[in-house]
Amino acid sequence: MPEQLFRSDDLLVRKVGGHGGACCVVTFDSFTDFRTLERTGFGEAFLVANGIDAIHVIPRDNDWYQYAEMADAMASVRAAARGYQRVVTYGSSMGAYAAIRLAPLSGAHAILALSPQYSIDPTVVPWEQRWAESSARFRRVWEQSLPFERRAEAYIVYDPRNPDRRHADLFARHLRFARIAVPGGGHPVTGYLAEVGLLQEMILAVCRGPIDARAFANEARARRGRSAQYLLTEAMGISWRRRARRIALMREAVRLAPDNPGMISRLGLVLARAGQFDEAIAMHRRSLELAPGHPNMLFNFSLSLERSGDIAAALAAMQEASDRADGAVIYRARLEDLRARAAPGERRTLFGEVSRAWVRLANRLRA
Repeated sequence: MPEQLFRSDDLLVRKVGGHGGACCVVTFDSFTDFRTLERTGFGEAFLVANGIDAIHVIPRDNDWYQYAEMADAMASVRAAARGYQRVVTYGSSMGAYAAIRLAPLSGAHAILALSPQYSIDPTVVPWEQRWAESSARFRRVWEQSLPFERRAEAYIVYDPRNPDRRHADLFARHLRFARIAVPGGGHPVTGYLAEVGLLQEMILAVCRGPIDARAFANEARARRGRSAQYLLTEAMGISWRRRARRIALMREAVRLAPDNPGMISRLGLVLARAGQFDEAIAMHRRSLELAPGHPNMLFNFSLSLERSGDIAAALAAMQEASDRADGAVIYRARLEDLRARAAPGERRTLFGEVSRAWVRLANRLRA
C-alpha cells in the first residue's frame, strides 16, 4: 500500500514499496495540466510492474518545485530511502530539473534526467520561451542557494537540436555527468525513448549500477525508425512552404502511434493550418475520445475551430479546457481573447492585454 510521507497544500510525497529490492527510485513529476495532488507518480506503473520501490514527489502546480517546504519534503524522502544500496533520482523536463537539483537532499547515488531545464528564471535563461506562463510567475526559493550534487553519477538525456542542449551546457558548469544525445528525440525525449523501448531498459540498468552512456546513445539513434516522436520532431522542423511533406510525416507518425492523443491532436493542428478543416476536426475529436476532457487536447481543438471560423465552438472548447485546468493563466488568457472576439464591443481587461503574448506563444508552439 502507498505510504504518505509528506503533504502540504502544494506537495505530496508518497512511497510505493515493499518489493524488497536493493534500489529505490525517487521520481519527480513533470509539467502538468491537472493541478491536483491526487494523481499517480511519474513512472509509477512501470516501477510497480518491475518490482522497484519508489518514492514519488508530486507538485500541485508547475512552479519548478520552488516551495518553502521543499527541504522538509526532501527530508522525508531521505529518511525513507535510507538503507537502500542504490537511490536513483529520476524525472523528465521539469521533473528532471528537480531530479538534478534536489539530488543532494535525497541521498542519491545516481541521477537520470530526461531533457532537464537548467532554470526557467527569465533573468537566468532569457532565451527560454517554452514555459512562458511558469517563467512569468517564477519566484526563486532555493534555486540559487542549493548546491549541486557532485558525488552521484549522473546521466542527462536530451535532443541536441533544440534548446535542451543549451540547458545541458549550463548544467556542465556545475555538475559532472554523462551526456546521452538523441538527435530528433524532441522535448521531452521521454516519449521517444519509451517508443523505441529504451526508456524501460535505461531505468532498469541505472537501478543495477553505472551504465554505458555511449552504448545507449548509439542504440537510441539506431532505433529511430520506430519512433513517432522522431517523425513529429522532423516534421515540425520543416518549413511551412513544404507543408505537404510535413503533413505526410505527421500522418506516418500517427500511423506508428494510433493511440497517442497528443500526436493525433498535433496532426489536427497542422491540417487546420493547411485549410483541411473537416479532417482536422475529425482528428481532434479522435484525440478527445482517447483522452476525454484533457485540457491540452481541448486547447488544440479550440485553435483549429478558430482557424475554421467557428468562434462559438472554439469558445466552448476553450471554456471546458480552462475549467478542467483549474483556470491556469494560459487557458484563461486564451478564453478571454476568444470572448472578446465573440463580443467585439466588450472591453478587454488588463489581464487579457498582459496575457496575450503568452497566448500567441502557445499558438505558435501548437501550430
